[in-house]
Amino acid sequence: MSTNPKHPDIYKDLFDEVNGSTEFSRAGQELLTEFCWGYAWTRPGLERKQRSLMNNGILMALNRGPELAVHVRGAIRNGLTETEVREAILHATTYTGVAVGVEGMKITEKALNEMSEKGEHVRDLGKKVEL
Repeated sequence: MSTNPKHPDIYKDLFDEVNGSTEFSRAGQELLTEFCWGYAWTRPGLERKQRSLMNNGILMALNRGPELAVHVRGAIRNGLTETEVREAILHATTYTGVAVGVEGMKITEKALNEMSEKGEHVRDLGKKVEL
C-alpha cells in the first residue's frame, strides 16, 4: 500500500478496498495507487464525480465488469446519484453497443444492491416496475 504523504486523502479513501492485498499483490496495488489514484485522480481540472462518470463508461467499453462494479461504488461515494450513474450508462451504450450497455446496467444494479444490503447506500431507483 502506498503511504505517500502527497496523497493522504486518496490513501484514506482506498484503504478499505486494498487492505486485503497479499505479499504477492501488494506491489501491483502500490503501482495502481500511485499511478492511477495518486496521479490521475489528483490532477486539477475535473472533479471526482466527473472522473467517476468517465471511468464507468471506459470500463463498460472495455468489458471490465469487476472493475466497473468497484468504480460504481466509488461513483456513489464520490457523490453521484443513481440517476447520474444510470444516464452515463445509457449514454455510453449509444457508443459501445446494446450488449455492452445491458451488461453494464446489470453490473451496476448488482453493485448498488450490494451497497444497499450492506447499509452503505439507500437506493433511489431500486423499486421494481412493470413494463
